[in-house]
Amino acid sequence: EDLDSLTALTYSKSLQAGDFLRNKEAYEKGLAAERVALDRTSGDYNQYWHDRNYLLHADKVKCEVVFTHGSQDWNVKPIHVWNMFHALPSQIKKHLFFHNGAHVYMNNWQSIDFRESMNALLSQKLLGYESNYQLPMVIWQDNSGEQTWTTLDTFGGENEAVLPLGTGSQTIANQYAQEDFDRYGKSYPAFHQDLYTGKANQISIELPVTEDLLLNGQVTLKLRVASSVAKGLLSA
Repeated sequence: EDLDSLTALTYSKSLQAGDFLRNKEAYEKGLAAERVALDRTSGDYNQYWHDRNYLLHADKVKCEVVFTHGSQDWNVKPIHVWNMFHALPSQIKKHLFFHNGAHVYMNNWQSIDFRESMNALLSQKLLGYESNYQLPMVIWQDNSGEQTWTTLDTFGGENEAVLPLGTGSQTIANQYAQEDFDRYGKSYPAFHQDLYTGKANQISIELPVTEDLLLNGQVTLKLRVASSVAKGLLSA
C-alpha cells in the first residue's frame, strides 16, 4: 500500500457523514496532491519522501520506544527496523518484538501475550501504575521450536562468521518472457509464489554450515557480478 491508501484508511473525519461532507473538497484536493508527490510511477525516493523520513530525526526521540517486526516482512524490510533501532539515542529505553512472520499484527497470537505486555507498559507510562514490569530489549521468536520465544540483551552481535561461496560461477537469465513479466508486474504474490517454487529466475547456493548459528544482526553478501547489459536489479 502506498501512503495515499493509508491516508484514506486513517482519515478520521470519514467517521461521521456531516464532518466528512464539510471537509470533502479539501480532503480530496490534498489526497490528489499527495498521489502526485509520492510518484508511484517511478517509485523513486524523492524530496517528498525525504521530508517524511523520520530516521533523519531519530536523535530527537525522547520517549521509550517499542518496535514489532517480522523477518519475512516483504513490505517493511528488517533493515528498516535495524537502522531506526540503532539510530535512537543511547539513553532512551527501546524494545523489539522480532518474529518470523510477515507484515502482520501480533495482537492475537497464542504463543505470546503481546497485548498484555503493551497494556502493562502503557499502564506504567500513562497511568503511573507501579507494577515493576520490565520489558526486555529484544523479544525474539526462536525458530528452532514451535511457539517459542526468548529474550536477547542486544539487537546485533559482536561475533562474526564468514561462509565462503566458492570460486565457481553460475549464470542466471536477466529477463523474463513478456507474459511472465506482465503477470509479475501486476501481482507481487504471483512472483513470490513462483520464487519459492523455483519457477522464477534465481540461483541457489548451498553454504557449508557445520555448527548451529544464531543470526543476531546484519548479514553481508559479497558477490562479483558480470552482466550483458548496463542495468539490472539483484536481490538476495
